[in-house]
Amino acid sequence: MSGYIESYRQQQEQFTIRRTVEEQRASHGYASEMGIESYRKILSEMEEQKCKLQIHNMQGGEHTLALKRIENLISIVKMHLKSDCCHDYVVNDYIELTPERGSNVTYCEKCYTTF
Repeated sequence: MSGYIESYRQQQEQFTIRRTVEEQRASHGYASEMGIESYRKILSEMEEQKCKLQIHNMQGGEHTLALKRIENLISIVKMHLKSDCCHDYVVNDYIELTPERGSNVTYCEKCYTTF
């Protein structure tokens, strides 16, 4: 019986891998909308943890190694997000920095990466 279950699991894994490869081919190697959303969610959670550690450091805690690791992971995820998103919806926008000054910003509407 356990051989049957193991065989079924292997078939499911192969189907999942095959489906993932087919989806990637269909998207020309770019991440899907759900994948982009996952990247953004992970990034926001990591940024939140980074802020909490920074606040704790200001209060006398010692988390410099953890902060460096989180910053490194954030940069890796941002790099993957930038390379995996098919930036079809790049937009130019004007953002006011002060009442007298502003700046033009180019970003992707899908992943919000700035260029």
